[in-house]
Amino acid sequence: MEYFVMCQDPRMHNVAEPVGVNVNRLRHMAGHEINAFSVPTKLYVKKKGRIEYPDFIENPVMLLSEKLKGIMSKYQKDAVFEAVMLIEKETRRQETYYMISAPRIECASDETTYDSRGNIKELILDQEKVGHFRIFFACGNERQILVRLDVAESILRRDPYGVWFERIKVRSKGDE
Repeated sequence: MEYFVMCQDPRMHNVAEPVGVNVNRLRHMAGHEINAFSVPTKLYVKKKGRIEYPDFIENPVMLLSEKLKGIMSKYQKDAVFEAVMLIEKETRRQETYYMISAPRIECASDETTYDSRGNIKELILDQEKVGHFRIFFACGNERQILVRLDVAESILRRDPYGVWFERIKVRSKGDE
């Protein structure tokens, strides 16, 4: 099976950028502690000309559009989503996005390489450890969401704006 890292399109320049964000608090909210029934978090967007709102925002926290939330919730039933309202004060524009809490799994193969601090340099997935998961975070690499080929294809069929996929290497028993 093939897997991909879902990324924000690197060719986009004026992407909505929340300001005054307590990034650690939001990242914690995007963990296992997420409450799917809470009031949406409000984040103000940095003023910088005409702002683009892609279907996937990567930084300072990972945010998904309503379109991506709908697709991804069908493929990973145990994923939890937390609403976040992005607000442009000047134009009074408001856009709803979602943080995702997906399974975190130990899925790095023995061939994964690490830097001197123990951070993953190149992730190589172990197919057996990934198992049935379609959308997940690899333990030690929680800043990138990984999706299986069928999920990536489903997203691409719906003409997403600003979404990019990068293939991840996978090792299975047959590769030895």
